[in-house]
Amino acid sequence: MIAVVNSISEIGSLCQYVMGDGKGYELDRNLICGVGPTEIAQEFKLLQAQNINAKKKTFSIVISPH
Repeated sequence: MIAVVNSISEIGSLCQYVMGDGKGYELDRNLICGVGPTEIAQEFKLLQAQNINAKKKTFSIVISPH
């Protein structure tokens, strides 16, 4: 199994990718209420705005079978 972790600055494109047909798979959503990728990205941005020190506030974790 291969795992890759990246810190990224833009959440919108990641949400679009993960929730797109046949692209990614959403494994967990902890206390996020949005339904679609746009709503989820907006909710993340509200939470991330509270951290003024970080520039890349999102972690993208990809786990792939070998």
